[in-house]
Amino acid sequence: MQPRCIECGCEFASREGDLWAFFYGSTALITGFFIFLLVFTNLAYRLDAQILAGLLNVSALIITLPSRKGMAIALDWFLESRLK
Repeated sequence: MQPRCIECGCEFASREGDLWAFFYGSTALITGFFIFLLVFTNLAYRLDAQILAGLLNVSALIITLPSRKGMAIALDWFLESRLK
């Protein structure tokens, strides 16, 4: 493997586990939003709302996965470049 990207010259990350905290945090944020809606709203059809919220939650996690991964990589690069 080459030490730098051919296109932009950026160094390849040596530690892949740095992004886990961002993934867990963003997943908890999305899930927490739906749990907040279920607990603090007065819904007439509670079971239907829970099923809908569960489906929306899973859909939101799947749809935002590529962008969350890109943001995590960018954040990791930014923090690494500032802390050196």
